[in-house]
Amino acid sequence: MNEAGVGLGTGLILGLGGVKHSEEHIRGSIRVLNSFSSTHVGMTVYIPYTDAPLFADIRSRAFELPTYEQIFREEAEIVRGLNFKEPCIFSTGYYYPNNHIVAGQLPLEKDRVLREVESRARIYPQWLDKKIQIGGNM
Repeated sequence: MNEAGVGLGTGLILGLGGVKHSEEHIRGSIRVLNSFSSTHVGMTVYIPYTDAPLFADIRSRAFELPTYEQIFREEAEIVRGLNFKEPCIFSTGYYYPNNHIVAGQLPLEKDRVLREVESRARIYPQWLDKKIQIGGNM
């Protein structure tokens, strides 16, 4: 796509591994994002809706929704692991309560973006033990 002059945007969903597969989700996400050049990367939080295929697993507890503490950790670990060679507009925080967006150009602003992402747990301690809510209601 890049060779053809077409920018490639990539989206990543935090929390999609649930509690059980969070580490695999982090490692796999870093590996995939670092494997190609994307002009834009946006990370968002998984918001399960009652009509989603995964909802039955949530209801039966086969899939355990993560807490925001886990989401904040996933987000920071993924940003820390990104090793982009080409400039990329990066943003994260969509569908967080208050839509607290952190954005910047990677790799140029990676240190600042990482500091802002890592500060979430201090800024929002009241969210740490809350699980992602069905339908996005906080």
